[in-house]
Amino acid sequence: MTMTLYDIFFEHLPEYAPLEWSSTRALVTDLAESYEQNADSMYAAIRRRMGRTPTLQELQEAIEDGQPEALSNDGDGPDAAPPTNSNLRQVDIRHHYNKADDVYVFWLPYSKGRGMAVPGEDVREAKRRYSRWEESGPEETINNVCEAFGWPREWFMQMKQELGWTHDQDPFTAEEHKAHIRGEQDLLKDLSMMNRSWLERQAKVKRWRRTERDAEKWRAWKAGKLDHLQEFFEQHSTGLPESVPKVDRDFSQDEGLVVIHPADIHLGKRPFLGPDAGLDHYMQAIMGSMERLCERSVDSHEAVLVLGNDLFHVDGMDESTTRGTAQSLGCEVHEMVGAAYSLSARLINMARRYFSAVTVVVVRSNHDDALSCGLYHHLDVVTQSIEGVELHTEQGPAYRQYLTYGHNLMAFGHGHGIKAGEWVDLIMAEARELVSDTVFTYVFTAHFHYAADKSISESDGEGAVHVFQAPSPTKVDRWHDLNGFVLARRMLACYTFSPEEGHLSRHFAPIELNL
Repeated sequence: MTMTLYDIFFEHLPEYAPLEWSSTRALVTDLAESYEQNADSMYAAIRRRMGRTPTLQELQEAIEDGQPEALSNDGDGPDAAPPTNSNLRQVDIRHHYNKADDVYVFWLPYSKGRGMAVPGEDVREAKRRYSRWEESGPEETINNVCEAFGWPREWFMQMKQELGWTHDQDPFTAEEHKAHIRGEQDLLKDLSMMNRSWLERQAKVKRWRRTERDAEKWRAWKAGKLDHLQEFFEQHSTGLPESVPKVDRDFSQDEGLVVIHPADIHLGKRPFLGPDAGLDHYMQAIMGSMERLCERSVDSHEAVLVLGNDLFHVDGMDESTTRGTAQSLGCEVHEMVGAAYSLSARLINMARRYFSAVTVVVVRSNHDDALSCGLYHHLDVVTQSIEGVELHTEQGPAYRQYLTYGHNLMAFGHGHGIKAGEWVDLIMAEARELVSDTVFTYVFTAHFHYAADKSISESDGEGAVHVFQAPSPTKVDRWHDLNGFVLARRMLACYTFSPEEGHLSRHFAPIELNL
């Protein structure tokens, strides 16, 4: 008798362990390939011979009995029809649920007739997600379901059509509705759990959408502002080289100090009247005045360079001061910040050329409180490896800074919010230990954009407290013009000191009038 595919299958079946496969179809396919047979033909032969598909459990029992008579029917071959006295009939099915293994097997056009096994829990969860019932939450889209399980969209469309799913159905499969699988109480309990699960998923979706919106805002801000800022830093920051060429002068002298106070520069400010020369020309004019101050102070050995003090015109991307007062800018904020860092480095390098040691003091101010703190921390990093340059850090990035030189106590503050007469009490409260070691006390302020020199104590010699108010190089804006503050001359100032005799002189360097 000729061996049929049906016979081949059962002859070699004991060589396999059927329960290791997810479905009968998978077992048939693997066995057929091992013996170079056509899996589809072998599977069709089994179905025709038996009128149905045997379960893995039935196959296991057939192996244990040693003969598959209980599964087979007499016939002449794979094409033999079922006996006339049998209830078996040939059917064309596209899916089968194997309760024993909790596996759905689908033979759909997408897979070209090959069986695809899907765990029962995945099919049930897909039904829940696809359902529109209010108790289980609004349905998810087909794309959502496919993405959740990694299914091709076309295959899922064929699967739900095969199972007869629609959005308005309850969230349970036909198998779950059968009493012997799931009871009514279990289904009701599951509905409650589904609703809770759906609420949690919705909360996650909302949080993710907020995250996406925040990420989009960040990307837009980075592309529109931060990237330009980084580019501007790279283009305009001269940095602090390890050494600079010194001017031809005698650096052997061991005393004399100059305080260079380029205050209220207000980089980025748009002038109220007259043309705006732009950042580059404005910084060039400031460097010209800075060089003239250095040349007039060549008798000094050391220098204190005061930075901050409204170096930035605004304190953030909203183009306002620290307190939120809107300002008029003549450039982008990132251009202003880049120019400020560049100008700070250029001022430090200029002072290094003329003096053997440079101490940098950063003063926080009302227009740029936060950005001046950033400048302080930036300089704290870049000056550590530069010989001859030191950032004054004893008070940290405080609003008022104190240092001594010989018999001189020097206090630095922007001048906003503090009246001149209050400095005596502030110095005694914040720098009492420095007062006892010094003879002269000097206060350096700015803020009002004009030069002034006043004493705030009764004596004019030892023990006197003198306030030096620095001028500003910036043009007049609308507020100053409206209030009549237009007469001050635009310039930079410096002040020289002796360690034993105190203040010696002061010098001014006007800004070119056409800038």
